[in-house]
Amino acid sequence: MSSGCPKRGTTSFKRIPLALKDHSTWEAADKIQISDEDKDRFWRFVPAIRHYLDTGKLVESAKLADCARQTLLDQVTRCVTLRPDGKPYGWAGLIANLRVSTYTRRAPLPVPNGDANKGGAGAFEKFLQEHPKLREALHDLIRKGGGSGSAIPSKPSFKGVAAAFLKLCYTIGHLTDNDYPLNFPDKARQSVRRYARKFLALDTKAIRAWYGETAAAQLSLQTGHHSFDFFSTVFDVVGADAHKFDCVGVLMLQGPVGPQIVPIKRIWFYPVVERKSTAVCGYTVSITTEISSAVVEEAVVACSTRWTPRAIRIKGLKYIDGAGFPVGTIEGLTAVRPSVVVFDNAAVHFSTRVTERMRRSLGCMVSFGGVGSWWNNGFVERLFGSLEALGIQALPFGTGTGPGDPMRKDAAAQAIKHKATWEELLDFFDVAVANYNATPKASLGHQSPLDVIRRHMETHQCLPRTAPPVSALSPALGITVENLRVAGRLKRGSAAGVYIQIDHVKYTNDNLKRRFELVGQHCSVHIPEKDMRTVTAFAPDGQCLGTLTVLDKRWAQTPHSRDLRRTIMRLVHAGEIPLDVQCYVSTYMEHLAAKAADEARSRPKSVSPSATKLADTARQTGAPLPALPAPAPSTRPLDRATRASLPGYIKPPAW
Repeated sequence: MSSGCPKRGTTSFKRIPLALKDHSTWEAADKIQISDEDKDRFWRFVPAIRHYLDTGKLVESAKLADCARQTLLDQVTRCVTLRPDGKPYGWAGLIANLRVSTYTRRAPLPVPNGDANKGGAGAFEKFLQEHPKLREALHDLIRKGGGSGSAIPSKPSFKGVAAAFLKLCYTIGHLTDNDYPLNFPDKARQSVRRYARKFLALDTKAIRAWYGETAAAQLSLQTGHHSFDFFSTVFDVVGADAHKFDCVGVLMLQGPVGPQIVPIKRIWFYPVVERKSTAVCGYTVSITTEISSAVVEEAVVACSTRWTPRAIRIKGLKYIDGAGFPVGTIEGLTAVRPSVVVFDNAAVHFSTRVTERMRRSLGCMVSFGGVGSWWNNGFVERLFGSLEALGIQALPFGTGTGPGDPMRKDAAAQAIKHKATWEELLDFFDVAVANYNATPKASLGHQSPLDVIRRHMETHQCLPRTAPPVSALSPALGITVENLRVAGRLKRGSAAGVYIQIDHVKYTNDNLKRRFELVGQHCSVHIPEKDMRTVTAFAPDGQCLGTLTVLDKRWAQTPHSRDLRRTIMRLVHAGEIPLDVQCYVSTYMEHLAAKAADEARSRPKSVSPSATKLADTARQTGAPLPALPAPAPSTRPLDRATRASLPGYIKPPAW
């Protein structure tokens, strides 16, 4: 790589570019650490070079420096030499012994003379210049960490790169043992190591192979360049993301022989964080394998829901003074309506429910960060680190997060031992986040996140955005609008009131059931997918038909989401849940409880998928956990070994 250094004797006033002649733009040089003799030399050349670049008079400038004309030109050459970043060295070129050009070997490649440490300066670089194919092959080896083919070893090493490169010298370079570098004792292994280290610092693909995707991505951070801010006040920008906390909880099922403790899967935590104050506006917790768009919507709805403290079950865990969430703690704030919501590239964030329904309901923009660019939502990631620092990762029933946080032995068994129920884990999350909002932070001027929002509200620096008008195109948050066909029948000898069917379940009310003129037409129905017991319908002419209630009593008793209803309907159609039940939701929970008990008996110290579903169903519906049924009496006859072991006072059965 060229250093941009002109050759000796080629620099003159006319050949120096105009941009380099402007010495006022040159960077200053630090002269504190150089010797007094070098300082005198430095200050002797400064006015001479300025005079030469301003006037072009070499003789006068050389007299000012009290040196020969060629000596002055040599110093000017050093100052206008370009650095690797394209800028001139400037006044730093006057510092004695500062190398401003790279060494280029002009002598032939060395032949060993008994001392491998002599005669090899610049030899490896000259060798690669003469063998461009080997240079490209070496670059590929470094990018692969010394691996062969397309495979990248788990632990790349310079030793492996050097060994593979020496093989290529025979195959690609067609070299013999008498050629450099094969004729040296170490076969240029140290030269390969030095070259690889320099190449790694400049090649992103190589860094990704040696140090991982995260390390390669982090090199684009902390460059000193700053992007402009999207926000000027609170609630302009919020960020949302999901995080799985590595701890195991349990479900405690009551039964005829005592409680049955069943481990459940780890908990997903999904917060919505305000950018300027870093306050958590709302959150939701999901006990599922993966989060869904319904979880995202639930977290956004929680931002505008008035917060009330939970009844804490853990002894010693409590809310600090001022703890809480913006809506419910800050006077006058009734809803959080951001201008921009920042997401990462998780698949759930690209769902129609998020990108269209939620965006229209809030009247906001949606921003997605680049793939793998976690720093776009860095303020949300810092929240996760803060919560983990509170101790949830150190719990005895934690599972660990990776090599730096090794998995604790028998996390599920520890959860059973300590009876860490999922309700207690939810208490921990609520208290931890509420206390986080009320804790002063140095980055906020020793104010708490809630204090920052409160002061913006008090000084009128924040004007809460009004909600968009509710319509079919932009319904209220959490509402889905569908055009559904109206059904009904009225003829001689039989009649069926007018109704609307949603997911195989009928809805009607006193106003709709006699509107036979609407049969066959399509009405606009606003469906609250979190609780499907009631919906709101509008006639084709826009008139409101009122609130429609589900007709089937089996669906009317317990709140349930649309996803839960569809799950239950699949089991009903498969015959796993009977039709003659009092309540579908409670029957489904009993079905899960029975399966969870069976899984706990077969694998008592393992996580139960059925118990995980049961815990999340109880969280969504608010319904109590069902009791386990008594085990059915065994009808299997006693075998002969059992009969032989019976006590003498017990009459053996007749086989």
